[in-house]
Amino acid sequence: MFRRYVAEIDNVRLAVAHAVSTAQHGSAVRVVAGANFAILSRPTLEVLAWFDPGTLPLEWSVDRALSVGVNAMLRYLNGDHRVLGDAVALVPAAFHDVSTMLMCRWTDLLWNRADLHGATAVLDGASRAHLGDSYFIETSRAFTDLAAMLFGEVDADFVARAQRDAEALVEHLREVGDEPNLSTALSAHANSSPTAAGPTLRWPPRPRPS
Repeated sequence: MFRRYVAEIDNVRLAVAHAVSTAQHGSAVRVVAGANFAILSRPTLEVLAWFDPGTLPLEWSVDRALSVGVNAMLRYLNGDHRVLGDAVALVPAAFHDVSTMLMCRWTDLLWNRADLHGATAVLDGASRAHLGDSYFIETSRAFTDLAAMLFGEVDADFVARAQRDAEALVEHLREVGDEPNLSTALSAHANSSPTAAGPTLRWPPRPRPS
């Protein structure tokens, strides 16, 4: 998906620009929603300039919620840590479990608030109705375990279990070909050893400027 997105980026730009200029807001939202994982796999601030899905005159839908989540995560990666909570407050609860909004909720609790229990509860209670065959929940669990180590969880049994789970997840994602989540799982696995997990780890990474 990511390679196709990169190859088609000029067409994506044109499609969004045409949809916005002709007030076809639903079409603009669908393009960004459909490419959400690809956009966030190599974050670029360019997408923020296309349109603001939170202000469009549209009914709420899965696509609009996905687009709001993309917008919020990009702004968060650019240093606006308050935007995740704002996005959660804006989007109706019925759409809180679409992938990018789930990402906003989990990221806000875990990395902004250092709330391990809250972040875990978000994953435990998430509906898979809108997630399809994505392994976002599983990769987020791997990073929640890593965060627990960063926050002081040094129990040997916990660390060993977390390492085993992360390794098994990496192998499974390789088998099923889930490239976006594989890159995240690899990072969690690589950083889950006691020597690697330290205060210098930064997640999520900052995007390259557009």
